[in-house]
Amino acid sequence: MGLFDFLKKNKKQEAKVEKVIFEKNDNKQPLEVEEKQNKKPFVADISMYEFENADWTAFGSILKQNRILPNSYIKKPAEIEVTLSKKGQPMVMLTFNSATSSSIRKYMLLQDGVFEYVNGAVDDGKNADLIRVWDRFKEEIRYINYLNTNREETFQTRKAERAIKTAERTKRTLADLYKQEQDFLEKYQDAQFDGFYYQSLILEDDVRIPYGELPQFIMLRKVQDGRYMDGDAVLPFTPKTLEFCILHMTNGQKAEDGEYLESFEKKCRQIQAFSGYESEDWDRVINLGKGIVKNAYLASLLEDEKEQ
Repeated sequence: MGLFDFLKKNKKQEAKVEKVIFEKNDNKQPLEVEEKQNKKPFVADISMYEFENADWTAFGSILKQNRILPNSYIKKPAEIEVTLSKKGQPMVMLTFNSATSSSIRKYMLLQDGVFEYVNGAVDDGKNADLIRVWDRFKEEIRYINYLNTNREETFQTRKAERAIKTAERTKRTLADLYKQEQDFLEKYQDAQFDGFYYQSLILEDDVRIPYGELPQFIMLRKVQDGRYMDGDAVLPFTPKTLEFCILHMTNGQKAEDGEYLESFEKKCRQIQAFSGYESEDWDRVINLGKGIVKNAYLASLLEDEKEQ
C-alpha cells in the first residue's frame, strides 16, 4: 500500500468515527457539546457569614404568612444557631417561641432541605410549602449577596482607580520639586489669604475632591469698586508652601483659625496626606503654624478688651 492509499484509507476511517459520534445524538452535535449543554449550572453553598447576616425575622414573618408557623408564635427567632451539618455544610437552626404557651418550634435549614421540629418531634422533611418557602428565601440570600458583592466591587474599583491617579499625581509633584516650589512662591508672592476652608475641587487629571475632604487657602481679591471678595483657591503641596500660605493669611483669618486649633491642625494634616510628599518638616511647619494662629487669636481678644 502506498502512502497516498494509506492516507485515503485513514481519512475514511475518521469519517466513519465522526458519523458514529454525530448519529448517537438527535441534534447532530458532538457528545461533548451536548454534555456541556445538559450540565446543570453550579450553585455554591450559602456561606456561614451569609446565614449570619440573613434577616431571620423576615423569614419568620414569611413562615407565618404561609401558615407554616402558627399566628400565636413570635416571628423573631428566640435563638439562631449557625453551624455545620453532618456533611460539613453550613446550616441554620432557628427556634421560635409561642406567645401564648410554652410550645416551641425549630427549623433545621440545610443547603438542600428543611426540617421542622414541633416540641421535639421532627417531620420527614417533605413539607412542600416549607420547602418552597425555604428555596425562595435561599434565592433571596444569594441575590442579596450578589448585590453586595457587585456594590463592593464597584466601590473598591473606584477606590483603586483613585489611588492610582493619586500616585501618578504624586509622581508629577515630586518631579523637579524645587522648581515647582519656586514657581508657586513667585506666583503667589503678593497674595493674601482670607479663607482656609473646605470646598470641592476638580484636579487636572479629572479627579474630583468632594466638599469636606480637602481644605484650601482662599485668596483675597480686590474688585473695581474697592471692595474685596474671595478669589482663587490655592493648595500647598510641601511644608515650605504650607508655611508660606499660613504666613500670608490675614490677621482676621489667623485669629479665626487660632480659636479652633484642633480644626486648624486637622486641615493642615489633610493637605499633608493629600500631597504624598513625606518629610519631617511637616510637623515643624504645622506646630509653628499653630503657634502663629493661636497668638493672633489671643491678640484679637486683647484688642476686643481695649475697645470695650
